[in-house]
Amino acid sequence: MNHHLLSQSEINHYHDEGFLIPQLTLEGSEIEELKHAVDRVLEANSGIRPEQLISVHIDRLNDEGVRGDRAFFELANHSKILDCVEQLIGPDIILWGCQLFCKPGGDGMEVPMHQDGNYWPIRPLAT
Repeated sequence: MNHHLLSQSEINHYHDEGFLIPQLTLEGSEIEELKHAVDRVLEANSGIRPEQLISVHIDRLNDEGVRGDRAFFELANHSKILDCVEQLIGPDIILWGCQLFCKPGGDGMEVPMHQDGNYWPIRPLAT
């Protein structure tokens, strides 16, 4: 049973525009835990640019040299989020990657507008 149903308007927006910001919320305690997880990942990876924290869902030193945090794996598997994703791309869902893309005030790298899909080995691009 879906915890969060997208409206037909939201589904249409995704199919027309290629993205969606769903109107769902997490519990305050979940948000607080994610804030702590961001702090833990930043502290554990002080030698890595905060815009380049790749595979942070892996709760150990991963193959990219980043020490992640389980909170991001749990976020990616949150039933509210998965319910929304399933309505857009179907039930065959896999976590391909998870990046913490921090932009600290006064220190963020410039990242020009771009489309990542050209560089991803995933087809179809509706992911």
